[in-house]
Amino acid sequence: MIMWEIIAGMMVLALVLNWLPVKGLNYLSQEKARELVASKEEGRIKVLDVRDASDYEEAAGFPSINMSVGRLPYLWKDEFSPEDRILLVGDSNRHIKKAARFLKRRGFKGLYAMQLRSELRSLGTRPEKTCGAGCP
Repeated sequence: MIMWEIIAGMMVLALVLNWLPVKGLNYLSQEKARELVASKEEGRIKVLDVRDASDYEEAAGFPSINMSVGRLPYLWKDEFSPEDRILLVGDSNRHIKKAARFLKRRGFKGLYAMQLRSELRSLGTRPEKTCGAGCP
């Protein structure tokens, strides 16, 4: 009986964490995100697209690195360092928050987010890179 209560408690905790905001994650509009990417001040920002590769391939976007949330723990060191400023892009707010929490735990401070909506899928040029390091 106690085991079921523990499992139920963990499930509730996981749901609550998905709804809570991530401290230090700044959401940007499409226009502000474009300005930030184009800006040369305070160092260059890297764009991390957390969508699955199939979703990333079918929609044009900022020149970015595609690394789904599931691959992030294994590949983040190949592309990013905690000093980098990161713009997280994705269609799911849950995936953006999950990636932001992961990066915050590793010391990242300059985190920004832009959630893509169906009418905003195409943001500009084709991506320069289709996946993070370690892809075929």
